[in-house]
Amino acid sequence: MKHLFLDLVRISNLTENLLYIAGKSLQRRALRNGMIVAMTYGSALLGLKLTSGNPLTTEQLLRLLAASLASYPVGTLLTMLSSFLTREHVDTAGAAQLDLMGDLKRTRMRAHLGAAWSEVFRYEALLVGNVHQAINERDQLMATRKALTDAIHGLPAGLRQALAIENADDVQRVVERLLTGLPRHNRMEQSREAFEITGLYALNAPLPQRVQELECGFDISPIEKWYRHGLFTAEDELLRDFETDLLIRGIRRMLRPGPLIAVIRFLGPGYTPSFWYAWTMRKAVILLGKTIASLNKELDLRRRTPFFGAQHLLWPCERTDRDVIDEFGDKEGGRLLRLLAKRRRKLMRKIFSADRVSAYRLLYRAFSKELLRIATLRVQFDAEYRLGLLRRNPRDDVSNLEKLLGYSVISPRALNKRLGSSAEEGEFRADLARLPSDDLDTEAIRALRIAYFVDRKGIRYQLARQDKDAALARFHEVVTAKKKYTAKLVRLRLYHLMARLQVELYRDLVTELGCYTESTPSSSR
Repeated sequence: MKHLFLDLVRISNLTENLLYIAGKSLQRRALRNGMIVAMTYGSALLGLKLTSGNPLTTEQLLRLLAASLASYPVGTLLTMLSSFLTREHVDTAGAAQLDLMGDLKRTRMRAHLGAAWSEVFRYEALLVGNVHQAINERDQLMATRKALTDAIHGLPAGLRQALAIENADDVQRVVERLLTGLPRHNRMEQSREAFEITGLYALNAPLPQRVQELECGFDISPIEKWYRHGLFTAEDELLRDFETDLLIRGIRRMLRPGPLIAVIRFLGPGYTPSFWYAWTMRKAVILLGKTIASLNKELDLRRRTPFFGAQHLLWPCERTDRDVIDEFGDKEGGRLLRLLAKRRRKLMRKIFSADRVSAYRLLYRAFSKELLRIATLRVQFDAEYRLGLLRRNPRDDVSNLEKLLGYSVISPRALNKRLGSSAEEGEFRADLARLPSDDLDTEAIRALRIAYFVDRKGIRYQLARQDKDAALARFHEVVTAKKKYTAKLVRLRLYHLMARLQVELYRDLVTELGCYTESTPSSSR
């Protein structure tokens, strides 16, 4: 509770944020009270009485509504005042290329594709190929790469100069461009190396998504959408895309939520942003706008237009530093680079905390809603993941996340309650043996396992009752729809991977910019 209170103070310690939070709270309270009054009046229309025994009159309704909604105008005034105070800072950050910080994610494209292969698409490749095909594909790709390298070395000197090829690194750059410029073939790749090459083509080619999927043999559109959102912006919340994804919504329908949950989802707003994410990023944008404005005031504005932008603070690199030196000279440029480093460190520590552990805890709170929502759905739907049949399993993921953040996020006892056991897989195999399953492929068995554990249309209940005819009908229905199960499963696994990559990216960035190290003082706060 102490940590929760301190984290709340951290994200609301700006006057502008306090005004906005207070205003939104008053608005929500007014709407909630108004809904209660409306429900009471609706009950009265159905013939219910008040405790006094008298029916609710129109005059009483109007008085109650006026009293319940009185705080709404006050809340609106506070939010308008907050927006007025912060608009200049938010606009400054937006105009300074903050929305283009999604390009920083693209610098990790190959690593992201490698993780996508290892944790998602490797299993799909095994459905249509084997180890020998993977080895042959890898050898063929290496031979192609060597042939291209030799061909480039044999180009005339003038042509190499025109292509800016001066050393071995430049040669490899051109080879990479040639390999990723065209799709290899329209089927699932069999090796990690080939998947990365085709994935780079997919992420860079301006094509309709369906055409891209047909050309490449797989769909990584969620990663492409994620790259379009700038870091430290309100839009960079993965849960927004996750909740509106058609395949994910299909999974939720398959899990058959209870009547009350279904009604709430129907009447509710659908996607709602995480409180912690929204306020952490709002604070980040406001402070970033203030810092950018302050930095540009350090310059002689009579001679120069504003020079510094969001990426000078959030995306330091050698080329940017050289640009500052070239623009302002060695002495002044060196001073400005030292000032940038100081402001960068101060910005991160003011957004999160000067204490490393507290900063990581607040970062986890910002992404905890999407992590838990996606992981929970995967445990419910992905039977192989839940039972520990894959390289990664829920226990490993929790352990890795705790190592990443530096503190415990869930107790082993609570985790064990949510997961299945090897005995459940034995039950599935025993029930499957009762049905004609000799000619089933791996994909069909995987679909049946999913249907069994989510009890799709009562298939598990029918098997338990030995209702063989009904179970057989469900059996054929699932096998026929195995491709649909695969599409849903791949999309869910990809989102789960992206949620982890999102936290890793922010954690690495905050650690670098805030100059946090293992020796950074950590208190019990």
